Amino acid sequence: AMGVFAREVFMKGRLFALAEAAGVSDRSKVARAGLRWVLSQEVAEVVVLGVARPEHLRENLEAAREPELTEEDEGVLERLRASEEFAEARAGQQEFFEKGFV
Repeated sequence: AMGVFAREVFMKGRLFALAEAAGVSDRSKVARAGLRWVLSQEVAEVVVLGVARPEHLRENLEAAREPELTEEDEGVLERLRASEEFAEARAGQQEFFEKGFV
């Protein structure tokens, strides 16, 4: 058996920059949607989060208590996915994985 370990839910803060570019400025909503998206993936068994402030940890724990994506979460994710910046970031990640880690 193999487990999946999610380490970069917020992509070292890049997720928040992508959200800003997509017109979503509420970082709490973005963090909640991102965390719940990772938790909704059947293969994800462990999520490790780094937080800057105690309230970030509290918000993340609250989102993890109810990991199902809400309509609001889906709306945030749809706005992100529709942005050109997100498409560029995704294409860059795809290229990285296709070329390998070396």
